[in-house]
Amino acid sequence: MQAPLVGDAVKRSRREGNAGVTPGGALVVSLDFELAWGMLDVADVEGAWREVAVRTREAIPRMLDRFAARGVEATWGTVGLLFAHSREEALTFLPEVRPRYAPPLVDPYALLQRGAMRDEVSWFAPSLVEAIVATPGQELASHSFWHFTALEDGFDRASFEADVAAAVAIAAARGVPLRSWIWPRHQVRPEWLPILAGAGFDVHRGPARHRWYAPAKGRQGGWATRAARLADAYVALTGNGSFGAAELDATAPLLDVPESRFLRPAPLPGRPWWTVWEPLRVERIVAAMRHAARNDEVLHVWWHPHNFGGNVPASFAALDTILEAFEVLRDTHGMASWSMAGLADAVRAWAGRVSSSEGSPNTSA
Repeated sequence: MQAPLVGDAVKRSRREGNAGVTPGGALVVSLDFELAWGMLDVADVEGAWREVAVRTREAIPRMLDRFAARGVEATWGTVGLLFAHSREEALTFLPEVRPRYAPPLVDPYALLQRGAMRDEVSWFAPSLVEAIVATPGQELASHSFWHFTALEDGFDRASFEADVAAAVAIAAARGVPLRSWIWPRHQVRPEWLPILAGAGFDVHRGPARHRWYAPAKGRQGGWATRAARLADAYVALTGNGSFGAAELDATAPLLDVPESRFLRPAPLPGRPWWTVWEPLRVERIVAAMRHAARNDEVLHVWWHPHNFGGNVPASFAALDTILEAFEVLRDTHGMASWSMAGLADAVRAWAGRVSSSEGSPNTSA
């Protein structure tokens, strides 16, 4: 009988396992593509925020070009309503069972049915969906049908099942199969994972592994927690955030690819006091990438495309720095780029090889 691993032996075993999946480490990128549907309760989406939406629509093709040029894969968690060409088409996919909305949440279905939208700039993006699908290495995933916040009051199992079905249906109408699920506002409901598995999903994005990032109702905790997360974006208060691929549960119906680091929005123009800290924001992620590469670990970086809509030049300067650092690590350490589904496939393939090897009879003399 093999003795249990302890101390340094445990670390060595984990390192060997991680190297078996992601030698030289891996970068996973995911984006929460939602436009106005994720901002209804926090911004004037038909007012000042509309200009952010316009700039976001211009920024997404530039992101795709950068990813393609550098061979970077990404998972685009996309709100289902963005697939629609118009309000009229969106209405044909609305789920019959819907959550009960209470302030400050805004009922998106009521907005659609009233036609309370000036134009389609903030609301629908079929051409961008098509651009994502057409770009090599990009995975189109789901961010629910309308931006379903699963932990809020009035959001029950039946309405979640209906939302998932609608998200799958509108993607299927475009010929897009969905595998990965990104929970809006990180509001994970583990007991609902079987619903996603039954709908064909086999990967989801869980929260970062620190109590400051634990799922919660509302906008992710009180002011103290949010202030701590803001500071953590500039200084490594919670560590690097990377994780070993061999630590992921390959047997789970939905493999959890947890978040590591959020690429926070660049400081808005006219705020020089924040610009001083900009190098720290970018270096925080680059340093975590270096750690992941040196330790054969995975770093999962995520953001919203609309985070680039406030300060476009600074946002792309930060992204270019991160992607250039990735290229260096790919050349020096062999760091890989994976979508969420791509990493899940690699983890399951590695686990299958290990299982097969452990199950093989010992034929040595």
